[in-house]
Amino acid sequence: MQLVTNLEPVYAIVLAMLFLAEQHELSAQFYLGVTIILGGVFLHPLLNRLRPAATAS
Repeated sequence: MQLVTNLEPVYAIVLAMLFLAEQHELSAQFYLGVTIILGGVFLHPLLNRLRPAATAS
């Protein structure tokens, strides 16, 4: 559920690109930023799973 909430801005951007044709204003820096944000959103749960396993041993 939290992942869905964290990605709401990304959903809004994708919908704006599709329905409002707003992609003409988006540069390579924008896509790099989106990649960094999505990477952080998806890596955070994975890193949290690895951390408790490392401290348990």
